Amino acid sequence: MKKNLIILAVILIFPLSLLSGIELEGYSINKKLINLEKSGPPEIVDNYIVFSFESNEKQMPAFVGAAFEYENYTKIHQYKKIKDENIYYLVINKPDFEKIKYRIIVDGIWQADPHSFYNERKQNGVDISILSIPALPDNQNIFPQTEKNHTNFYYKGKPKSSVYLSGSFNNWDPFMYLMKEERPGEYYFTIRLNPGKHYYYFLENGIKISDKRNPNLVWDKEFDDISSFSIE
Repeated sequence: MKKNLIILAVILIFPLSLLSGIELEGYSINKKLINLEKSGPPEIVDNYIVFSFESNEKQMPAFVGAAFEYENYTKIHQYKKIKDENIYYLVINKPDFEKIKYRIIVDGIWQADPHSFYNERKQNGVDISILSIPALPDNQNIFPQTEKNHTNFYYKGKPKSSVYLSGSFNNWDPFMYLMKEERPGEYYFTIRLNPGKHYYYFLENGIKISDKRNPNLVWDKEFDDISSFSIE
């Protein structure tokens, strides 16, 4: 019990002390920033892109920023620094481009992102970084889907598994709603639900799993990920 209270306190305090000044919607992106312990390649989280920079110098940079080709490099987005750490991060809304080209600036010196998977050198000797943004495949639609007062749940897992749907709408009964395997490894279940906020997860062979096709996540009382959605 004491451990849970400490974890909860950290969760409540961390965004206020270390991530002050940002207002981001979505459990996944905030969880990513809370757990950011080292810099790495740009990462796409929900509808955001997270950039990070880590200085190995004894003296921390006074300024770290990034500029993007789609803005003609005319706007510099300043990184924020995690308190008492040498890690800087930048979060931007994911643009509607297949690729974005950018450069970072550290205390007035322009350079390519040291963590970028792809860098290229222009004819004028300028190094830029390139980030490819994968398109969402047609079969990666967001679930659950509500139509004509019925909500359709979808789960992709191992073929011939026992998959159940458990949620706030059935008092978290783990054996009430058995999902039907329509195709190998693809499970479906349709139910009529009342308007409002609903929470749920899947049970595949007894293992609790959140909906990977639903970006809306919360923590339950055991600090496990569960999925949520609303019906107007």
